[in-house]
Amino acid sequence: MKHCRFVLFMWFCCIAANGFAGDKLEIVWSDSITSAMTPDGPVRVLNWNVHLRQADAELFCDHVRLYQNKDEVILDKNVRYIDSEKSLKADKIIYDDTQRIAHAIGRVSMVDSIYTLTAHEIFYYQHDQKIIADKDVVLTDDEREIKLTGDHVEYRSDDKYAIITGHPVLTKVDSNGVQELKILGLTMEVLGSGNKAIVTDSVRIIHKDGFATCQRAEFYKDNEYALLQQQPVMVQRYDKLTGEQVELYFTGQELKQAIISKNATVISPVDTLDPKGLMNRLTGEKITLDLEGRKLKTVLVEGRATSYYHVVEKDEYKGLNEVIGDNITMHLKDNNIQQIIFESTPGTSNGKYYPPDKVPAQE
Repeated sequence: MKHCRFVLFMWFCCIAANGFAGDKLEIVWSDSITSAMTPDGPVRVLNWNVHLRQADAELFCDHVRLYQNKDEVILDKNVRYIDSEKSLKADKIIYDDTQRIAHAIGRVSMVDSIYTLTAHEIFYYQHDQKIIADKDVVLTDDEREIKLTGDHVEYRSDDKYAIITGHPVLTKVDSNGVQELKILGLTMEVLGSGNKAIVTDSVRIIHKDGFATCQRAEFYKDNEYALLQQQPVMVQRYDKLTGEQVELYFTGQELKQAIISKNATVISPVDTLDPKGLMNRLTGEKITLDLEGRKLKTVLVEGRATSYYHVVEKDEYKGLNEVIGDNITMHLKDNNIQQIIFESTPGTSNGKYYPPDKVPAQE
């Protein structure tokens, strides 16, 4: 033990002489220290129970190579890096003690106040609090029960911003681990400590009751709200919703309200078992759908409201009703219309009935 302490004392002297004192990398402990000459110059080799320190960063492992001619320290075997912001584990870390950059390789995991990040490779820039991760990246927010995956992630821990590229996927699960929501796109950004996500290009959203596509989507986890823009199309059970913008409001696991704005259209089958595939259609400037127990309760169509409604009585097809007005409100029970209320200024409403043999072909 005395011999080891003497060796450590001499090594500290060498470190100080080479300019590593103060805020520089220092050795706290190592069971063994040897020297060697390599093609890269002189190297010190530390083995077993190695503990290094630089400012607030603590590094632990079982094997270290310290190159005197390079600002590079190689740590192997049970590697851990801990500072005031992060905890990092890896098979290997190449550490630049001048720039304070840790390059972690192989079975890498990093934990901060919000996320757990795993990948095959991570660059951690301590000064900038920036992380770049590659290959099978998984970013997990256990508190919000959200998991993000992709090929490449850049994460700034100071403002909790992350951008995921390369097949990004956001998955939301319930308390039992069952998937509630899955979102895919080409680029995904996460802001506000994980509360807000922006997905762009070829966006697909998969929910237990349906799916949607668009070119841009925003999700607000704490507010249980989603905004779909740029060619949004949504299928909720049997209803197809289109418009220039779709807003979705959730309560827990269930969709409670959908608002379609600008050139809004809702298409619904008259009977899901009907081989003819007759479809009812609603159009307007704005359509609001309220749901209860995963079933439509009310539908409000506002602004140039138009309804194309096929009439079926006792399994006999009676024709098509076309109604045009300012606003249309529908009340439903078990997805069947119970009441329709039309509102319109005098002279602007219009209604027309088409018997079965006169129904327009496009309907």
